[in-house]
Amino acid sequence: MEICRCLNDLIAEVEKQTNLIVRARTFYGTLILIDLYKLKNNPRLEGAEVFKMLFGISDTDPFGKFPMGKDKEGCITIIRDLVISSKEWYIFTIFLNTECVPGYDDYKLGKEYKYNEVSSNIQTLQEICCKFGGVPSVDVFRENFYNEEQKEKAKMIESTPENDITGKYQWKRVKNNSSPHYFPDDRFGWTCASSCVISGNIFHNYRRDWNWNKEALDHT
Repeated sequence: MEICRCLNDLIAEVEKQTNLIVRARTFYGTLILIDLYKLKNNPRLEGAEVFKMLFGISDTDPFGKFPMGKDKEGCITIIRDLVISSKEWYIFTIFLNTECVPGYDDYKLGKEYKYNEVSSNIQTLQEICCKFGGVPSVDVFRENFYNEEQKEKAKMIESTPENDITGKYQWKRVKNNSSPHYFPDDRFGWTCASSCVISGNIFHNYRRDWNWNKEALDHT
């Protein structure tokens, strides 16, 4: 109890001297500290004008600067009023500090099971930013993430006939030590997409577009 009182006195003193660190309460009452100086100078908040106005850190607020609403304890109420939990605020601050969300680095290192966590955190981040009037850097991060996912899925589809469940390509699988005449000819649109091992034997997967000779036919 004494430690909490000393901490509150210290925070109050810092607030009086700098007016840069403020206390806030989340929707469920958790106390958080917010460094307004770091927020104001965070490059990932560039273009987030509504957010800056809400926290009184905008240099271009057309309505002028107004004090933020506070409760009886002196905590700003904007986080609570926007129904933001401590976990949601944590995800938001992680993005501001690292330009990613929890689980993202693990997922990029190949931990596929982290995908659902990352996707969920991105969705949460997006919802928070909507409450704050939008944060352009979050929109860019979200778009890049899902665009990369689509590219990775496309690579998977293009790698083996088993992954090509929609039948986008024609496929031929040839055993590594087969006679040369069994290997598809690249003059007829075939390319080697991947190799695999089945029952101890190496096979090569060849694919081609269904309309591989369309250009040639168009010129006949």
